[in-house]
Amino acid sequence: MRTKVAAILLLLLSGLWLLPVFLGQSDAVEIDAEALPPEVRKVFIHSCIPCHSSSAPLPRIGNLEPFRYFLVRRKQMATKRLDFDQWAQLNSNKQELRRQKIRKAIEKDFMPPLDFRFFNHALSDSDRAILLKWSRP
Repeated sequence: MRTKVAAILLLLLSGLWLLPVFLGQSDAVEIDAEALPPEVRKVFIHSCIPCHSSSAPLPRIGNLEPFRYFLVRRKQMATKRLDFDQWAQLNSNKQELRRQKIRKAIEKDFMPPLDFRFFNHALSDSDRAILLKWSRP
């Protein structure tokens, strides 16, 4: 009987470790780039903004310390290269340069990175087609 009580207590206490994951902020993000077509915005919000927006929250798993360190570092690197929070302020030439870089990264299958595809940020074939069509000059 004591073993069962101890096991249940241990299970409950170990569940507290995961509580921040479920009580943290949602994984929903927004983008303030009204000039983007709606279908492109939808793909960006799902697969790109979580890393390439300095204002987007970390995914819920980022509330757990081993993952938090990794995600914060990767997000810092990603926003240095491309921060969608700044998209509307870029002139048309700089936007075109960013579109070319996005197209190359998608064509070479660099984005999203393999490790982030496990966080449900993978591009479907239709998403890839939408972004490739949008990014062509």
